Amino acid sequence: MTNKLFVALFLVASILTIALLLRLSGYATDSKKLTSTAMVDGLLAKCPNTPNCVSSELHEDDKHSVRAITLSRHLTENPWPLVKETIEIMGGTIVDEQDMYLSAHFSSKIFKFVDDFEVRWDQPAGLLHIRSASRVGYSDLGENKRRIAEFKSRLITLDKNRANN
Repeated sequence: MTNKLFVALFLVASILTIALLLRLSGYATDSKKLTSTAMVDGLLAKCPNTPNCVSSELHEDDKHSVRAITLSRHLTENPWPLVKETIEIMGGTIVDEQDMYLSAHFSSKIFKFVDDFEVRWDQPAGLLHIRSASRVGYSDLGENKRRIAEFKSRLITLDKNRANN
């Protein structure tokens, strides 16, 4: 490869990298401006067709589906203190809390994309319904599904530790 060709390829790659970084930075800025989805008719909002959202409610396919959390006997009276503690341990920020609903934000480490994390307490069924969704973009590379899995694991562990003490 000649030096001129190498320099030209390097410049093209550099320009494309800068353009990509600027676009990602724009997405991150957009994600901070948008607001949470909140509940719709008493349920967590339906996921869009993009693969960057998972929910235990209103899913039409397996790619958006996760299981709700069945509450232990210990948590059926009031799961919120443990839910809030788990979210905060994971680095989330609680932004709205109602009787049967809680909303939090998580930010990605590099570009600070804001993701919404929502929990709805179905008290009669003894379930916590959960939804985690990116505000912008198309793919989240499975981050929202991993976040829910981590949330479930930490919540169950904290609950068992409290029950044993």
